[in-house]
Amino acid sequence: MLHHRELTYCVAASADGPFRGLSVREVYRWVSAVLRRAFERNGIPVDPAPPSTNATGRTFDDRLPCFAVPTRHEITSGGRKLVGAAQKWSRRGFVQHGSVLMEIDRVLWSKVLGAHAAGRMDPVGVVELSGRRLTTSQLMRFLASEFERALGEPASQHELLSSEMKTAEALVETKYALSDWNALGSSIGASILR
Repeated sequence: MLHHRELTYCVAASADGPFRGLSVREVYRWVSAVLRRAFERNGIPVDPAPPSTNATGRTFDDRLPCFAVPTRHEITSGGRKLVGAAQKWSRRGFVQHGSVLMEIDRVLWSKVLGAHAAGRMDPVGVVELSGRRLTTSQLMRFLASEFERALGEPASQHELLSSEMKTAEALVETKYALSDWNALGSSIGASILR
């Protein structure tokens, strides 16, 4: 997955929190509905949600990059994928992490993913859909406001702890900034898609 020109979001809750008793699919639908409302309120056209029963949608194919194929509960516009997301559950709760594309740099995607993989993708970004220059800060405010409405309480913002920052910096230094690590990812992706 190439993370570039996007806004990432995270929704997390404990097992006894506001999503208690909901299934994985119900949580996906709830989060997607909140995101859809935020987009629609701000003039960003999105496709309606699939029906909750017998929902159609393609299943995830891990041989393709994330934005190649929209799955059942992801958000599209004109059939083109705008938001990708994944959930992780445990007995203690869940976390859903997602990515909202701001703009698509197709040249970069071709270089990183390979022309074959990039050619199979047709995602769309918020800027293209809105027809105006939106910043990630503006989009973040739109989304936070809609989540506040849906949950009935104000969002809280927290800075990362110094220990979290140190861990992130160490990961960048020892892994993610290394050309070998980044080249490995693109060569694996290209060989899978051949």
